[in-house]
Amino acid sequence: MERMSVYTIVIIDDEEWIREGILSKVKKSGFPFTKIGEAANAEQGLKIITEMVPDIVVCDIRMEDMDGLELIRIVHQRFPHIKTIVISGYTEFQYATKALKLKVTDYLLKPIDKYALYQAFTKCMEAIEQEKQVRDKIEQLELVGSSTEVKNKIEKILQNEGSNPQAIFSNYNERASFQSIALYMDPQIHLEEKYIVDHLLNQSLFLQLNHNLVCYSRKPNEFMILICMPTPQQVNEYEQYITNFIERIQEDLLHKGIYQYTFGISGFHQSIHTCIFAAIFCMKHRVLLDDNQVIRYADTLEFRNVYKLPTQIKSFLKHHIETQNMKSITSILNDIHTEIGALKISLRCIQNLYNHLLLIATEDFDLELEDDINHYARDVYGFSSSREMLDVIMELYMKIINITRGRSGYSMNQSILKVKEYIDDHYAEDIKLEDLAVLQHYNPSYLSLMFKEVLNINFQDYLLQVRMNHAKKLLLSQQYKVKDIAPMIGFKNPHYFSAVFKKTEGFTPKDFVRDNEHG
Repeated sequence: MERMSVYTIVIIDDEEWIREGILSKVKKSGFPFTKIGEAANAEQGLKIITEMVPDIVVCDIRMEDMDGLELIRIVHQRFPHIKTIVISGYTEFQYATKALKLKVTDYLLKPIDKYALYQAFTKCMEAIEQEKQVRDKIEQLELVGSSTEVKNKIEKILQNEGSNPQAIFSNYNERASFQSIALYMDPQIHLEEKYIVDHLLNQSLFLQLNHNLVCYSRKPNEFMILICMPTPQQVNEYEQYITNFIERIQEDLLHKGIYQYTFGISGFHQSIHTCIFAAIFCMKHRVLLDDNQVIRYADTLEFRNVYKLPTQIKSFLKHHIETQNMKSITSILNDIHTEIGALKISLRCIQNLYNHLLLIATEDFDLELEDDINHYARDVYGFSSSREMLDVIMELYMKIINITRGRSGYSMNQSILKVKEYIDDHYAEDIKLEDLAVLQHYNPSYLSLMFKEVLNINFQDYLLQVRMNHAKKLLLSQQYKVKDIAPMIGFKNPHYFSAVFKKTEGFTPKDFVRDNEHG
């Protein structure tokens, strides 16, 4: 059958928070990225691009050491096949024009809307597929053995620690020891147990079902691989083989476009229970070891410190939710993220932290959120990083604020209409989305999304539309010169106003007046 096409990507932005936000969106997108590179400046980005030769590059325009457009020019010159996406916090049209001349695939404005980003990825991938017109092939795996009987046996073994391991391992003896591998797949990834078993059994004669290998699913998206080593003298042989074995599994998963998964690997233990517990313990540290796909016990040793959410922080969060202050909530959660990263807190502590942050939503606000809360992960290892965990908490708090405000339906429309009216009345002033967000007690990114949803036009596009309409009225009155009209509609530079007018309307202000004079 056909192998799913996979891609590599590099993200370049000198603002760490924005770069991390894009990285998070990439990993949650479901797109088949097998490798993701990142850089904080153009020089570092060019080095990574040269090493990786990725399929897609996402690049900021304004950076200190090198202009982003210059970087893109160099990339296209050296690697013509690479597709590029430009991001910018600036709305000047000269940047967009230059980017289009460089044949970038898409041009996105900050804050980055995830759906616009996903559309840009789709454009890039479609272009790549059209160019190469070849898909890799892999052979369909055949079922070599069934794990149903083995699964039932090991479930009984785990219920009774005194059971005889001989029931599931034919080469078990009193000198044997066990190693366990806990594999966790993120919930959006749907792999049946049959796939794991097929892959394991087809890859090698070294591991054999019922002989020295057991694979069974504990719950959806979690798989336990249990290996029996007959004698202590074989430790090195088994360890090397298991390392290579996991690398083969990873390679196959990557070919299928699967990025978010984690292996927790135990050491060798004579107790099956101890072995399985150790593997699960390692796997659950995925939330503290951001994006580590293979975690061993040694990797968890530094995460032992204690952390308790301060009482005053709980009070502050409650207060900011009540006062609908998303800016302060974001600041507090960012500080928590920095602190837990620096302290290297234990797995139990981060689980407690997550529970406390959830409790603020469920216990302190009398809202109909019970059904929604049930959809949130209860075990913190359901998140691939502490950043992702805190982003989910932020979304929950925003939902509470939306409910308390009654932002759905009429109330939301009224809030956006107030922003629209403000633009209509103050278009000549220096209007910024961030300032209007503060006035309305909204998060700027959220306000931007809701403005587009309600009015079906971007904030900046609407502001420009209003200004251009007033400019045309003033031009047709023939009472003002172009240099006088510019500041009257919010432009400080008359030449820039003329350039924008021509870009949006298709002709210069003077041509507009002349054409209307002649009907």
